[in-house]
Amino acid sequence: MAIGYTSTDANLRSSFATLMKSFPEVRKVFFDEFKKYPVLYNAFCDVENSTKKTEKENSIGGRPIWTTKSEAAEYSFGDYAQGTEVDYTHLTFTDAFDVSKEMAEDNLWSKIMDSAKEMARGGYAAVEDAAADILNNAFVAGSTGADGGQLCSSTHNLINSVSTGDNAETLALSVDGLKALYTLADKIVNEAAIYVPCEYKCLIVPPELRQVAEELAGSTLTPQNSNNAINTYKNRITKIVVNPYLSSATAWFMTSESLKKKGRMYWRVKPQFNQATDQYSDNLLYTARERFSVGHTDWQGIIGSTGAT
Repeated sequence: MAIGYTSTDANLRSSFATLMKSFPEVRKVFFDEFKKYPVLYNAFCDVENSTKKTEKENSIGGRPIWTTKSEAAEYSFGDYAQGTEVDYTHLTFTDAFDVSKEMAEDNLWSKIMDSAKEMARGGYAAVEDAAADILNNAFVAGSTGADGGQLCSSTHNLINSVSTGDNAETLALSVDGLKALYTLADKIVNEAAIYVPCEYKCLIVPPELRQVAEELAGSTLTPQNSNNAINTYKNRITKIVVNPYLSSATAWFMTSESLKKKGRMYWRVKPQFNQATDQYSDNLLYTARERFSVGHTDWQGIIGSTGAT
């Protein structure tokens, strides 16, 4: 008996996902490339996941300093003051590329892998670039938090006090600059003008200031002069983050890991990678997307200098 053609034996486009398992996994290459790069935004952002289109935040004014109470006198009760509501509306970032089925058939996978790697680099850059704007706009009026002002200011309006807060300087990164910023750090107050004891151990600089930062933090003796005094900043600065996404070559920042009042980042959708086959051309389709929002609500967790003087 003659053996005839059976259409059910054909390789269908729907089988392509299974077929892909016999070739280098493009998805794995994409995510492996993502993992190669350091996460920079963690140094100046408090990161959370979101399940909503928009996250809304506010700051509540801290309780005032305690006062004395006379014997048998009643307690004094007060309301919590609130700042301006800050909205975090998530944006979607995407990329896509396609290749012909013939390209896959001819085992030109290196080109496909290169495209997947480039896609991952672009997704990584989109996150870091958007997050860096928190610092790039730190001294710019109009980028407002719950206090109605920019991230770094010498005249922060305190929500529950007539006093003001200060986390901004203008000195260049130097011994004098560090001294000025650490003086600010030791005087950081909450929204009720009460001092907040905490350590600022992370130094964030642009590439142009890498050498100066490493000298200031790494010298055993006082850097930038001939005195043989002990370098007190060697033990205070425990981490240096060089961020190429900073737009200023002179501005620098210090952050407190323990004080959760830095920039804010909400992940709505972490990086995704999808592959499919176009039913009309048999082209292989690769798409990637991520969705997040960044900004700032509070300011006490970051101190910065424009480095202008």
